[in-house]
Amino acid sequence: MADTTDYAASVEHLSKKMHYVQILKDVTFSVGKGRILGLLGPNGAGKTTTLRIMVHLMRPTSGTVTIIGEDVEKNFTKAIAHVGAMIEAPEFYNYLTGFKNLRLLADMSRKQISNEDINAVLNRVGLANHGNAKVKTYSLGMRQRLGVAQAILHKPEVLLLDEPINGLDPAGAHDFRTLMSDLRDQGTSIVISSHILSDIQSLADDLVVLQHGQVTYQGTMDELISHGTNHLTLITAKPDDTVVILQKLQMRYTRKADTFDIEVPAGDPHAFQKQLAEELFNAGIPVTTMQLKRASLEESFLALTKEEGEKANV
Repeated sequence: MADTTDYAASVEHLSKKMHYVQILKDVTFSVGKGRILGLLGPNGAGKTTTLRIMVHLMRPTSGTVTIIGEDVEKNFTKAIAHVGAMIEAPEFYNYLTGFKNLRLLADMSRKQISNEDINAVLNRVGLANHGNAKVKTYSLGMRQRLGVAQAILHKPEVLLLDEPINGLDPAGAHDFRTLMSDLRDQGTSIVISSHILSDIQSLADDLVVLQHGQVTYQGTMDELISHGTNHLTLITAKPDDTVVILQKLQMRYTRKADTFDIEVPAGDPHAFQKQLAEELFNAGIPVTTMQLKRASLEESFLALTKEEGEKANV
């Protein structure tokens, strides 16, 4: 692995065993500076455990976590000074207002945080009109917004968020994505855990997939999507003749009237599209529609987890 100073945070060979159950096994990944990393995985995959260990709420059985060059286990105070986090459901004093909850947290910070700073953060997360309302009146989505507010209150260099979009309505989810993009553009390094694949797809620069406590994928969005199957929608004026061409090319497809749904083989989908167009043209078959449908992140994720499950059973 590269020097940990090359990254905002590094997790190396992290393992956790509880009551003879292996929760994490040799988890290793790095968070690039000024990048958003999506930590994907089904419930029980180990996402929250990983984040808890990263902020020292839980100790690993083995392995290390480094944040801005500081070992969390050896130099906790220095390491955690760079971190903002929302792990699991955020907890607040229900009888206090949103503002007073943040004021209380600000007073415990090593940084000077003014009332103006708190109001600016409330405005940033969409709670400008609710800062003086007691938290007991907040909806789940508003609590999530307040949780993000407390995480970014001291302007951390590294932000760790566990299922932050849970409870947000579409407008709230849009605002959250905009806020995360802005923070990344300002240099903040962010880890977002989620099983909501579409939200990760629109946010993450890099991905780590956890399954059964192990990393089954680490890389970019495009690389993950390559695990899914692309499809091509084809409509021609001579569907019966089209069948002959598709069988000649040994294509897998389904047909409904004159419309074909074709599974694009592995490789360059645009090269395949060009080859098929040439075959149809040479056969004198007019094409009405030829539209490539790229595999979604959800399809690719399911394909990847299925592949890994089949490997584990071999």
